[in-house]
Amino acid sequence: MKDKMMFYGVTLGKRYTRRQKEVFLNEVIKKCQESGIKTDFMTKHTRVTHICNLVIGDLKKAKKIVCAAYDTPSIAINPFYQYYPFNPKLNVKEESRNLIVEVVLGVILMGLCYFMLTYTMAQGMLIKILGILITGLVILFCFFYLFKGKANNFNFNRNSGAVVLIMQLIENVKNQDVAYVLLDKTTDGYEGLKLLKENVNDHQLIILLDAISSGEKTVVAHNSIDVSDLLMDGWVDKQFDDTDNTVGYFKRCIMISRGEIINHRFVVKGTRSRNDYHFDYDGLKNIYEQLLKYLEG
Repeated sequence: MKDKMMFYGVTLGKRYTRRQKEVFLNEVIKKCQESGIKTDFMTKHTRVTHICNLVIGDLKKAKKIVCAAYDTPSIAINPFYQYYPFNPKLNVKEESRNLIVEVVLGVILMGLCYFMLTYTMAQGMLIKILGILITGLVILFCFFYLFKGKANNFNFNRNSGAVVLIMQLIENVKNQDVAYVLLDKTTDGYEGLKLLKENVNDHQLIILLDAISSGEKTVVAHNSIDVSDLLMDGWVDKQFDDTDNTVGYFKRCIMISRGEIINHRFVVKGTRSRNDYHFDYDGLKNIYEQLLKYLEG
């Protein structure tokens, strides 16, 4: 798995733009073809969005479907940004805080540009040119980092670790009743999950791999499903029945995530930042081995 993490987490670690996603998907499809496993696209196109999930295996016949988001986020301007896997409301608050930081920073930078241009236009030609160049650079920064968003460089927890685990399972699980789906537009929303929901039935078990690259606690969340065969000593068994929660989005769902508990909240730190490069090989291997037995059982 270490080689796969280098490939999917470093070489193909940025999957934010459409082009970056296409390069990644082409490589995954190539790997599946080499193993004789069929793939198919699950897509939805509108004027404002383009969703492309990748299905690996036979989705209609599958009894268990292992999923993970393959898209990666933009850099968060808020340095204190935190991700809450099981609390969408807190995630909305985090996004709002980040947006406020972006707006405030943008206003400050535009104000500085205005005063800089006002001052330099009354100076000599060299100062004028320098003022215009600096203003142009600031505007480009605001466009790519604040307005358009820039791809985060390191995304081990969200969600290269989960992608690596799925690619490892694909090579070793022999059970034909298992399929896999790599989800688009799921790291920062629910579009990919919604599209998946439209294409599965209530009898199929959805196993969603979230932030699993590193973390002090491993949580196996579910909605009234027996997960005793999946748990390891020290893992947290958490049942959710809240329909607003990702786990409650499907009739039968298991969601695995790693993080830490702060103020009675399960939190994943470091995502959407340059700090998302931590890779706990032993922890990821444990999840892989447990899932392998669970899927083959």
